[in-house]
Amino acid sequence: MEQFELVFKADAKFEKEVGGKIELKKPLGRPSNPDSNRQKALAELAERRAEGLVKRGRPAGTVNPNSKRQQQIAEMAAKKAMGLGKPGRPKKVVENEKKD
Repeated sequence: MEQFELVFKADAKFEKEVGGKIELKKPLGRPSNPDSNRQKALAELAERRAEGLVKRGRPAGTVNPNSKRQQQIAEMAAKKAMGLGKPGRPKKVVENEKKD
């Protein structure tokens, strides 16, 4: 079994193994109060996220295919597939004339 040499630093809370030694380091940043309302809400959010109950954004499959906008999108896609509809911006014409 390996033996580790402990190096203590003031107000140390976190451990880090460095070259066979375990160093206890002071945490970075401003300390937080675990009893504050914000920390409680963040902990609750983390629990719900771990359970898969937190949903962000629009759920998949909620687009109504019969809506006016979706019908317009389908019509534009069909016209584009047939080569009809608005042509869009013209392509840049490049002339390859060599000047002597």
